[in-house]
Amino acid sequence: MGPGSPEYYFQRALYALPRNQIAHHFSDRLQVLQPLDYAAAVPVALAGFCGGPVFDDFSNPASGWPVADLGAVAYRYDRDQYSILQRETNRWSAVSRGDLWIDGEAVQVRTWLPAKEGMSGLVFGLNGDWTHFYTFEVIPHLHAWVVFFYQNGWHLWGLEQSGAVQGVGHSNTLTIDFGPSGTAYLKVNGTTVFSLPDIPDGRIGLSGGSFDEPEMDARFDDYLFVGRNCSRNGRAGTLDRSPLLPRLSLESVEPAASDAGPTTSND
Repeated sequence: MGPGSPEYYFQRALYALPRNQIAHHFSDRLQVLQPLDYAAAVPVALAGFCGGPVFDDFSNPASGWPVADLGAVAYRYDRDQYSILQRETNRWSAVSRGDLWIDGEAVQVRTWLPAKEGMSGLVFGLNGDWTHFYTFEVIPHLHAWVVFFYQNGWHLWGLEQSGAVQGVGHSNTLTIDFGPSGTAYLKVNGTTVFSLPDIPDGRIGLSGGSFDEPEMDARFDDYLFVGRNCSRNGRAGTLDRSPLLPRLSLESVEPAASDAGPTTSND
């Protein structure tokens, strides 16, 4: 908010509140901002505090996400975005920067597939060796969302086609946050599609899986994490790349007839 804004001259102060809220003091009112309201606007001012928000637009290749080309899959920063490139069909893998959800408050990312059939999204509740985790992902060509639990194989918790899910070539914003009762709400483009009584403690990550076409490129931008962010510094280690796993078959879900909702730019 700069001098060109009519609000600029009515600002008085910003005050930190519990649960990473901020009180924005104007001369005529007090506006309380939730973490997802303000973190994208002032990440630099707040990112130095444990528990403060982390915002990553992937413009800095040293921001901590794994970089590796393993042949079958590549993890990379590319054109101010993050990419999981699956070169084989029916494969799934994920990465973690090391952010820990311990009494966490929110996580959000914008993701899309520029072309082809696949899935991408968030990993949460991740343990130290990729043997136990949960996923919340979108499948753009099916206009569907999916929630998995992984332990000794894939377990499907939720799968549904939804008009909230944009198609291939359009971005989807995935959010996990809490309501007043402590229930965790999983949202696609602001629409709640699934809920959990709580989110298990563990690391947060990003995931991408291919279907029947190789060279499936899952893209990510505008990552926001609100929780304890002082546990890791610098680039992630090798344990922060998952094994390359066979993707659970979802072919029983029928594709949507047409693209739903307005076009969303990925630029």
